[in-house]
Amino acid sequence: MARGVDMVCSPYTGSVPKNETKERRGSSSNGIQRISTVDNPDQSGPWLFVTAMGLILLAGVAATVFFALNRESNIGVAPEANLDHWHSAFLIHECGADLPATNTFEAPAGVHTHGDGLFHIHPFNPNSAGRNATLGAYFNAYDAELTDTSFTPGFADNFRQPLNEAAGCNGEDAVLQLAVWRNAFDDTAEPEIITEGLADFTFDSAGMALTLALLPEGAEIPKPPADRIATLVQTGPGGPIAGVEEGESPFVPDPNAVTEESSEDGAEAEGEDAGGTDADAESTGDAEGGADADAESTDTDE
Repeated sequence: MARGVDMVCSPYTGSVPKNETKERRGSSSNGIQRISTVDNPDQSGPWLFVTAMGLILLAGVAATVFFALNRESNIGVAPEANLDHWHSAFLIHECGADLPATNTFEAPAGVHTHGDGLFHIHPFNPNSAGRNATLGAYFNAYDAELTDTSFTPGFADNFRQPLNEAAGCNGEDAVLQLAVWRNAFDDTAEPEIITEGLADFTFDSAGMALTLALLPEGAEIPKPPADRIATLVQTGPGGPIAGVEEGESPFVPDPNAVTEESSEDGAEAEGEDAGGTDADAESTGDAEGGADADAESTDTDE
């Protein structure tokens, strides 16, 4: 009977489950040492969370600094946001054919067109102002894309076939290039030809004429057509024109054009010439009269 009691009271009888605590005698104050058999839990969870939050915070700080610096770098640099509204004439030309003008579109950044063949550079925020007022930003505003070798039309374009150097022009090698006339009204100036960094071209003045052309190298690039230049005249450049001092007229007169003033001057000159002709006739008559008088005197002498 005593043996049975000993078996029941023995602390080590039976098996101990894995996740329970086993007790054995040791050197602790109460004579019992507790040994945990529970496996250590995964401690990586909190560290992953902290790391992720740190990366998000770092990205937020970096973005804030970037936009702050971007804004600061564009303050006072034209075209300024919510201040300037510049216009320039534009043409896309492919292998001898002028492509239709871009349809009307508006963009949150402010750059837009009214389907009139003009760039309207009217920035609403730093993303399209100052040094960010680029040709690439304009095209991106309506989902078009410009690289140094191709132009992919956007939703506002009236054509869908990209301009691509790989396609060439009628079997000839072709180059995608940008011709820039800094003063659209100067018919005597030669354009600047750009073949690299096309999307980075910056609108740093108003009243320009630009043609994006896919043509064989060395081919003459056409200026935006006369009707678009006329629209630019009517609309006005909206800002300073390169090479034109403030207060000066940007319009360069056609040397072959006949103005009303020159017509009046010409008419007066013609009248003077006519008077001269009459005087010549009178002198001729006088000479003839003198000849007759000499003839009469000769007869009398005879």
